[in-house]
Amino acid sequence: MADETLARLMTFGNVLITSHQGYCSHDAVGQIVGTTDRNIADHLTGRANDNLLVPPGAGGGGEPGQ
Repeated sequence: MADETLARLMTFGNVLITSHQGYCSHDAVGQIVGTTDRNIADHLTGRANDNLLVPPGAGGGGEPGQ
């Protein structure tokens, strides 16, 4: 959202600006924990998954000298 849009919205008395707290729900935290667990298991067994930020062989694998 452009700063001008936010500034304009804040001038209206019937607009309330709040932060996003979606990650605070029980379901969301459960999904985060499950994804993290699978990511760790995949990393430890050498499997790639959809959450891999740096593809194998592209560097940044966490090994010394990379």
